[in-house]
Amino acid sequence: MPSLKLLDNCDFTTVEKIKKETVFFTNLLSGVKYMISGSSILSIMYMNKPEYNDFDLYFYNKKHLKSACNILKKSKHFKLLYKSSYASTYFCKKNEKQIQLVYQTKTTAWHLANSHDFVNCAVVYTPHTGSLYVSQKAKRAWQTKKLVINKSPLMNPNYPNLRFFNLYSIFILRIRKYKARYNLQLDSSSKALLKKIHQDYQNRLKNLPIPIKSVAYLKCPYSGFEYAFKDVLNDFQLQDIL
Repeated sequence: MPSLKLLDNCDFTTVEKIKKETVFFTNLLSGVKYMISGSSILSIMYMNKPEYNDFDLYFYNKKHLKSACNILKKSKHFKLLYKSSYASTYFCKKNEKQIQLVYQTKTTAWHLANSHDFVNCAVVYTPHTGSLYVSQKAKRAWQTKKLVINKSPLMNPNYPNLRFFNLYSIFILRIRKYKARYNLQLDSSSKALLKKIHQDYQNRLKNLPIPIKSVAYLKCPYSGFEYAFKDVLNDFQLQDIL
């Protein structure tokens, strides 16, 4: 199993920045073991002025997840915003930030880092040890300013159509966000993969037994909110993001 690189003392400043940004919940959850990964950590690491609304918390087992939920329920500074099949989201009244407690457990930092759909997201911070991890592939992607696709259910030809359309629209929005926010460009292998995914999308549309309505709503697997995939895909041109 490939290992993650533990960032050394030269990144002490980065770790301190993460600690400062997360202190509004890390002290409260000091007795719980969990990991933080996702857009918020990337924003803190790679933007001069971080832009994020929430932190994604991943747990080693259900016991730690349950403990975190119980602590936040009792806290006067947090309130439960909503629950989805993916996570419970809590709102901090002090700074109006959100923390998402993800239900799916991750046994190791490596497991978590390599579960993301983009290689660039393979970054994990563990508050209970104060350690920051990044995969070698992620480090290389950021150094070369490339956006690299890791894996996605979109690569599965048997993925159900409506879920495919919904996830594809989210995927496109994320690519646009990362390119604009971090000035990244898709690498050649990701461009080729995206072309295959888009061709699959077009084939699925042609082969649908019943045409899709002009706007179709599904629940987003991440937030639980209803999401109109046709709002994104209706006028989408692949060349726009290549």
